[in-house]
Amino acid sequence: MPVALLLALVLSPAAYYYVGRTKLAVINLLTLNYLLLGIVIVPIHVYTIITGARNEQGV
Repeated sequence: MPVALLLALVLSPAAYYYVGRTKLAVINLLTLNYLLLGIVIVPIHVYTIITGARNEQGV
């Protein structure tokens, strides 16, 4: 999780690609990081994706 969150802060499309959300990575790249709101939105969204996946697996 620390790697994904660090990527989300530095290079948000790479963070989405890292967690397996390729379509979101492309959208993020084409919209210029959600019109620069991605600096706040992407780390939170990546964290919820990872915790949701962990909860599904029961880890």
